[in-house]
Amino acid sequence: MPKPLALITAVVLASPLLFATELRADDTVLVVPTGPTMNAQVFGLNEANGEPASVDFGHYPLLDSTMGQAPIRDLKVLPDGRNLLSDVAGRGVAITDALGASEFSLDAPGARLRITSASVSAYAAPGEIARLLITDSNRSQAFVVDPRNPSGRLNWARGFALPGSRASFVDAIVLPGQKAALGITWATLGVSAIDVFSTSSGSPQTVIRRLASTTHPNQPEEFVIIPELDQLRAFMGLANGNLLVTTQYSLFEMDLEGDIKWKITLGQGAVDANGEAMTLRGEFTDATLLPSGRIALTTAQPGVWTSPHVNHRVYWLSPSALANSEIEVIARSPALEFAPYRIEPRDGHGASGSFGFMPGLDATESGPLSDLTLSREFRLNQSEFVSGDNIFASADIGNPSAAPIALSSLIILANAGACGAQTETSIALVEAVAVEIAPGEVFALRGSRTVDAAFSPGRWCARIYAQNGQGERVELGSAIEFDILEPSGNSGSTIDVEDLDFWKGSENGENPDDETPTDFPSDDDDLGCGCASASGASPERLPAAALMLLGFGGLGWVRRRRAARR
Repeated sequence: MPKPLALITAVVLASPLLFATELRADDTVLVVPTGPTMNAQVFGLNEANGEPASVDFGHYPLLDSTMGQAPIRDLKVLPDGRNLLSDVAGRGVAITDALGASEFSLDAPGARLRITSASVSAYAAPGEIARLLITDSNRSQAFVVDPRNPSGRLNWARGFALPGSRASFVDAIVLPGQKAALGITWATLGVSAIDVFSTSSGSPQTVIRRLASTTHPNQPEEFVIIPELDQLRAFMGLANGNLLVTTQYSLFEMDLEGDIKWKITLGQGAVDANGEAMTLRGEFTDATLLPSGRIALTTAQPGVWTSPHVNHRVYWLSPSALANSEIEVIARSPALEFAPYRIEPRDGHGASGSFGFMPGLDATESGPLSDLTLSREFRLNQSEFVSGDNIFASADIGNPSAAPIALSSLIILANAGACGAQTETSIALVEAVAVEIAPGEVFALRGSRTVDAAFSPGRWCARIYAQNGQGERVELGSAIEFDILEPSGNSGSTIDVEDLDFWKGSENGENPDDETPTDFPSDDDDLGCGCASASGASPERLPAAALMLLGFGGLGWVRRRRAARR
């Protein structure tokens, strides 16, 4: 059972009133205002006459002058200090550096209206984002995109509109243990909810349960009524796997089954660090767990969104008091010139929406890569291809060890030239990211890549690589050589292919088959087409040099594997 907040924060906070110099930065926050802006306001804590006090550190640039002022609906600070921003005057998602200069935009200004949140759902390597989980309140849709290939196919998309109501998203975050949570409101129905999903390769897959403030049309089978979720404003993942939830008038910790651990409400009695009575006023807008273990909470006066008001403030709260559903205010900011919309720790928390979690890079209690095996041979559907053909690649990666193995990526990579040659041109055929393979489990890596101009005629070599969050890589099994023929050539054996889901299951079990089998030959069929394959082998360690990935096309889609034909 997850431990309550007070026990978790004891690890990073020896005392709620400890304000040593090294802890001051751990309480510093960025406050995003309501309305167009170029900056976040920076507040932290210091000591004044032996008492904790708020300090205004000025502005932090989110956008530079070339981008200008823009509404920012979400801010998450990346581990390398860059800013992951949502909306940004209709750009959808933008990434800016520490000076506010743009490094990435999902679209042109005005093209993506009401993108309300973005979280990193998978890192391929430190500093390399492989998947973004994005919410689009204009289309009532959430989707996953690879920012390395933003014009390519979406990795996942799902609509959330209900009969008579569009969906407006509060946030979408990624949780440890291959889970994600999406916060949604259906205003015309008066419903707020948090949907908990299982994930695979950085994309939500199956709804585990919906936690909703009340009943509504088209409820999923796993449905739990949590009246406290009414008027949901914000939420984040905690280190214990629970959620810190902010609503208009309450703040509470809740597990993924809907059990509330503690709760405070606006208007309940509060005390300051000296025990003097005080009251929080206005309404709650956002809250975040800080590296110091404290909670930073923002309040605003409704209706006064872009003007100063005495109720526009930041509060630093004692976690030990919250664990008892009490409010002890360690410090509070002066009244702000604007209504605070979002709050983020100055150094971020991994940009996943969960405190300290970086999907694909976290490898706590992960087994060594050398334990991975190929439980079925690595195969390509053909040994010769021409332009327009689909290269279908497949491999089953097993974990026969007693510990889970966490990977930042599993990739089937094609290099120009024979397998013994050293070439720089590499093209990803299939990629899965943020993978965790449990003991005794098999991960079926499946996918296809269309032969296009990126493939030069001649011999090519395909290999399987596994990489963990520490940058260690191994090659799995044996390489396969195949040929790209000149445009006038004719492979004579092209078959139509369809992307399949990645499948995970017992090493000794059969794959599930709840749909009509596909037309793909099984691993045991004689294809009669010169198909290329290679047997499994122990992993071989690779040099530390990074691999260049070109032409991502339609790669890494999360698909389900059907049962093989016998």
